[in-house]
Amino acid sequence: MATLALSGSAIVRAGTNVGLVPDDSWDDFIEAAEATIAGIVKYDVVGNWISLSGSSAAGLLTEYCERLAAIDGISYDMSGYNSPIEAENMITIHWARLLEIQELLDEDTQNFIGV
Repeated sequence: MATLALSGSAIVRAGTNVGLVPDDSWDDFIEAAEATIAGIVKYDVVGNWISLSGSSAAGLLTEYCERLAAIDGISYDMSGYNSPIEAENMITIHWARLLEIQELLDEDTQNFIGV
């Protein structure tokens, strides 16, 4: 069960042209993103989300999760986009922001949000 993000928010980030992705796949994409986040911060963010979600900085974790899931959704079916280049551009935009967020998730930020 997805915790850090809702499938609707990941779909919005994937864009209006995202192809047909089964609904349950979005939850799988989000759960995979949650596992990635836990590995990055070395903390069980899902199990402790209640205590983390009150922090405004926890929005970084949610955004990271949504964007990573969106990349999976875009990659799953690129047929809805005008061209593969458009889909690849969407992925590149998400990756750029993911890298920025990873830089922000330094030890000081992790201490601030409680992970």
